Amino acid sequence: MLPDRVTAAALASEIEAAGEWARREQVQLDCSLPEKLLRAVFVRDDSSENFYLQGRFDGYKALPPIWEWCDANWSNAGDRRLSPNAAQTTHGSSVFLDHRGTAIICAPFNRLAYSAHGGPHRNWGELTHWMTVGRDVVCAVTIGDMLHTIARDFRYTSGPMARW
Repeated sequence: MLPDRVTAAALASEIEAAGEWARREQVQLDCSLPEKLLRAVFVRDDSSENFYLQGRFDGYKALPPIWEWCDANWSNAGDRRLSPNAAQTTHGSSVFLDHRGTAIICAPFNRLAYSAHGGPHRNWGELTHWMTVGRDVVCAVTIGDMLHTIARDFRYTSGPMARW
């Protein structure tokens, strides 16, 4: 595992750009560097419904972060009722996936998409190769790019993956 100072330096080098992206996109973004957490609130334009996304960055950039949808108290991660629904986009299927009853962001930049962490992807290889998974897979190697990819697909959703 990487020393905390290396992870902190990687986060610090990207957080300003991610904050600029969030301001342009009107996404509330909070980052706690000591805890290696990033929290973003996405709001549906049509319903004003909030979706709470948390990223945990232990071991970043040697390992991808863990992205999870949470409730307003930043808990209950993985609950399908807290994730945007899967939708077809102009780029193909969205990155939002119901995997065995758990909502995940299915992209190489999410540790939870790998089979080693309960996700569907054995075919992506080792977690440490997350930035070079291969062709025909979404690629985002900075926090801003990851958030942009999630926001891109969020625009096509019509509500939560499951209702309360």
